[in-house]
Amino acid sequence: MDAYPRCRAVANTFRFDAGKGVEYYTSLYTGNRFYHSPTYTTETVVDKVGSGDCFMAGLIYGFYNKQDPQQLLDFATAAAFEKLFIEGDATTKRVDQIYNTMKQ
Repeated sequence: MDAYPRCRAVANTFRFDAGKGVEYYTSLYTGNRFYHSPTYTTETVVDKVGSGDCFMAGLIYGFYNKQDPQQLLDFATAAAFEKLFIEGDATTKRVDQIYNTMKQ
């Protein structure tokens, strides 16, 4: 962020493949604070393509709707994780379905 002073947030995704399964979590640095998501795990994955794009879309959704940083990170992470169970490069989940994933 020192190199790009106008940058307000930095986010990372971490997807560790273990055989057929996946361990997935994310982080966000914004407002001089570090946030991390819960860790999601699964033994089966339908398609990994598009999960990073889905994460980014979730971040944009959260920033646009002025969610607090932890809430927007949790939403983006749940959206990306759910994408792993959908074939193709785009999600078919609605916002309410992503919030339900966050509650589980």
